[in-house]
Amino acid sequence: IIFGVFHLIFGGMGFLSILLALFLTSGGMPEGVFDLQALMEEGIPWYGTYSTTVMVIGLFASLLLIAAGIGLFQLREWARKASIAYGIYGLVSGLLGLCVNLFYVIPLLEEALEQTTNEIERAGIIGGMAGGIIGVGIALIYPILVLIFMNRRVLKEAIDDAEYGEDEESE
Repeated sequence: IIFGVFHLIFGGMGFLSILLALFLTSGGMPEGVFDLQALMEEGIPWYGTYSTTVMVIGLFASLLLIAAGIGLFQLREWARKASIAYGIYGLVSGLLGLCVNLFYVIPLLEEALEQTTNEIERAGIIGGMAGGIIGVGIALIYPILVLIFMNRRVLKEAIDDAEYGEDEESE
């Protein structure tokens, strides 16, 4: 039940935040705001394609997480397997994001930080650097927990009991 609730919360938050990010990166950024995305796309030619791809895949992963959360409430084996798939996706995408941040984004932001004297821009750049590393680190916690708990024998047995009990009642 706990993971079902967390799946619904994280899946819903992920879905809504990705929709907002897609809107903001597609020209919805308010006028006069430091556009970190534009800086990245200018300095890393493939970054726009990368971030859009990650967000679109993330939308589907969020929907999978929501569906798996509902399935976990019903003790369905497919929901456990979908949760494991999400856990693997979360680890792979988190590690990929960490590599992109460490090897491409952070060096670009450090260069931009040295070139600007505008305090608002500097704060945005520093926030982007910190968020890029801390955010990925935090984002890796939930997929790891999902993989640990979805593979526990007690959960597998509870799902087997629930599914076996339903088959027996229908006969």
